[in-house]
Amino acid sequence: MTIVNRPDLLARMMADLEAYHGPLRPGDYWLRNQRASLAWLKAHDLNHFRRFVTEGKGLSNFGGGSLWPPQEQIAREMRKLSRSVIYRAAQKLGIGPITSRYARRIRSLATQSNRTINAATWLAELCQARDDMGILDRLEVGSEGEPEDIIIINGRKYTPTFLMKVLIYLDVVDLAGPLDLKHYVEIGPGAARLAEIVARLHPAARLYLVDIPPQLYVTHQVLQAIFPGEVASYDEIQSNPALLKSGPYRIFTLAPWQMESLTFECADLMVCEATEEIPKLALQSYLDFVRRVGTRHAFIRTTVSKQGYDIASVGDLQSWLPGYSLLRQVPVYDDNSPRLLDFDADGFAGNPAVALLFSRVET
Repeated sequence: MTIVNRPDLLARMMADLEAYHGPLRPGDYWLRNQRASLAWLKAHDLNHFRRFVTEGKGLSNFGGGSLWPPQEQIAREMRKLSRSVIYRAAQKLGIGPITSRYARRIRSLATQSNRTINAATWLAELCQARDDMGILDRLEVGSEGEPEDIIIINGRKYTPTFLMKVLIYLDVVDLAGPLDLKHYVEIGPGAARLAEIVARLHPAARLYLVDIPPQLYVTHQVLQAIFPGEVASYDEIQSNPALLKSGPYRIFTLAPWQMESLTFECADLMVCEATEEIPKLALQSYLDFVRRVGTRHAFIRTTVSKQGYDIASVGDLQSWLPGYSLLRQVPVYDDNSPRLLDFDADGFAGNPAVALLFSRVET
């Protein structure tokens, strides 16, 4: 399905963000960081946003890009180098420095190929080992964004990012038990891979996804391509907030300034998997909203420490959720966690993190 590029919508969202001065405004870090995302979005087609690129900062800010290049691309580069006229001439003439340089590059590509194959195999086996509900058989990635890091499991296509979101979904189930969702709220969905999984596994649920532009723009356009006719547009919500309560749609992408229009008696689950990227004041305001809509369970995954971030502690989160008890606290990563990419220090395990499940205390 084709993703529609809407530069006019992106510009309108960014103008609305500029005019918004409420407590949910992004902090200075994200205001600086999103410049790379905006530059990429203004210069490229969204239908390519999941391709592998080496300069991927703008993409990674909203969950785009591929984790590694396709194996065919690596093989082509190896053949190109090994058949190079310069390389062959250097071999015949015994020019050691040139020969060594080409040989090192070929070996590096071979190592990269082997490691990505091993990483894909390991991730696939991990997901299969944990998937005792058979959810992988109900899921598959589409071609939206043209992902290049495809992993095949039992004939179905996935990507590393998609499988990592499957693992997060399984984390939620492990902590909260089987999910019967009517209202699902996610704060900071990025490119909406987790939301896509929830929407497919819970077709009767209504999803409310809150983010700031330009990330919100990506979520909005990508989900409209994956679930045509099921996603309320940004403009429709702006002009008719009543759509959030009833109407033909089941997926809603919301900016912070639209959250006040969102009211219902109880949300079954709220997920926020990157609280360290949210300023403390904004995070506290988001959690006030979680309480206001009577959320039953709040699943929060946060890093314990990350250089350059002022991270809310577990104690902070508990104090901001009065009326909720911390039922589970499980380490996600530590210094001994396996890495998806062992040549990348932050390739999978990342910074030490914990998964937390808060549940509303029934009175």
